[in-house]
Amino acid sequence: MNTQDELKDFFVDFFVPIDNIPENTTRRDSICMEARASLLIEANCTSEYFPAFMKSGVPGSNCWIYKFSQPWSCKCLHHFNNNYKLSWSFKEFEIGTPSINWNWHSANTWRLKIDMKSSANLNIINEFDPPFNYVQLIDWENSDAPRLSNNILKADFEQVNSYFQQVYRSRFQLCSQISPYKTPEQVCRFFGNRGEVFAKLKSDSMRPDCFLKDLDQTVPRRSDQADWSEARIEQEMFLEILPCSPQGASLLPLCHKYNGWFCQVFPFKDEFDEIRMQLIKLYMPKTQTKCLVPVTTWIRENYPYNQYFCVPLPKDKQPLYNLDLLLKPETETVILTDSVELADSNQRNAFDGILFTSFICSPEHYEQVDWAPLRNKTIYYLITNHSGISLESAALKARKLKEYLVKEEPEIKLFFVTLPVDYKLEGHLGRSRTFKSVDDILQNYEEWPPVVKTTEIKFWESDEEFLEFCAEAEEIIKSHNIIKPPTLAEITRYCQQEEIFFSEWMSRPSE
Repeated sequence: MNTQDELKDFFVDFFVPIDNIPENTTRRDSICMEARASLLIEANCTSEYFPAFMKSGVPGSNCWIYKFSQPWSCKCLHHFNNNYKLSWSFKEFEIGTPSINWNWHSANTWRLKIDMKSSANLNIINEFDPPFNYVQLIDWENSDAPRLSNNILKADFEQVNSYFQQVYRSRFQLCSQISPYKTPEQVCRFFGNRGEVFAKLKSDSMRPDCFLKDLDQTVPRRSDQADWSEARIEQEMFLEILPCSPQGASLLPLCHKYNGWFCQVFPFKDEFDEIRMQLIKLYMPKTQTKCLVPVTTWIRENYPYNQYFCVPLPKDKQPLYNLDLLLKPETETVILTDSVELADSNQRNAFDGILFTSFICSPEHYEQVDWAPLRNKTIYYLITNHSGISLESAALKARKLKEYLVKEEPEIKLFFVTLPVDYKLEGHLGRSRTFKSVDDILQNYEEWPPVVKTTEIKFWESDEEFLEFCAEAEEIIKSHNIIKPPTLAEITRYCQQEEIFFSEWMSRPSE
């Protein structure tokens, strides 16, 4: 049996389609740029240049002090004889040498600024006395506050400070309120980096690390999540990573696991079988889209814990997916796709000697990918409709990549195969259905599984045939544009711009 026959048998019997929900690369890039700016701020916050970045600081004892654009406040419940609501308010924060205790709870370079011997920080409300508010004078060195000891107040302050770290884990969100550098691109340029998602990233005092191997831990479940799937709970937890996770010992493990066809964490491994980057898949009901966000883990000087940042690997070029398998000498035939999801879902069932791979980059910026491992391999580029992309549009994307490789990587030759998938209108959240959570997506896939059009699978024997197919695809797209029915991608962009739900758009009367 030749390679094409073997591949066709695989596509007919084992190919696993993904969903047909459009991917939102605009949102991905927004998340990554904010994370990129936050990482550079974090890495440089104690450098000699940082006061010039902020412009408004006042030097203190082993720190710099900055005013909030408006006072930052929060409330917490305190239990001591009676219940008290402590309403904390801060006008300033400081950045300086970390104050580290034995359990590392206070290892924070960024801290809320206490006004010593003043009434500026705390308002106490006694819930059992008649309603009243009064400002409690606190002497942090010699507290004589009624009922509340100095040590207890300090413990409460530590909780408030931890909450501050959580709220402003994106240092960009905090500093952009104060600094004259208001956009992630401006921040990147100030610290000597390009303001682009996939540009090389350099930073002081921080560097990327490898992820620990999969730790398939039980996902903690709240009482109001009793009917949720683990996938839905993890989706909510992923939001705590955007655009970067808080510092500290508690770090959500990113596990590469399947629920049937479904997976939402995709590890990029290097030649040493170490995970250097992961993609997390987020579904966004508001825009009816999904987002594949790169996540890397970073270590810093004199600190025992890693921190996630939603930035790709800080290199000139991004690695191919399944690189560890691609570099093995026994890998001879490669199926290249434009979807990491497809490469992942189908590698599980791949025959010996056959590898699925994919890539991430900005649209049509193929120079951001390291293609070198594909040299001396037999490569079939799989053209299929998925993620709201029509077969014709996928073909034109393939032609663009071919043009790039012919010019920049002439040693790499692509053969092409088309594989149409039938996503029924009623299923895969097409024109008549929307999703409110990932559980809707899982149920929808089970009820309306996509079907490969096996009789229409085609291997293109020559470049001429393939280019003729692309020309026909281009004409089909043009003819659709003449009639001008809105495509799913156009509807998605409109919904994003107008910030409405897809279902709201679908319910509008036709004009």
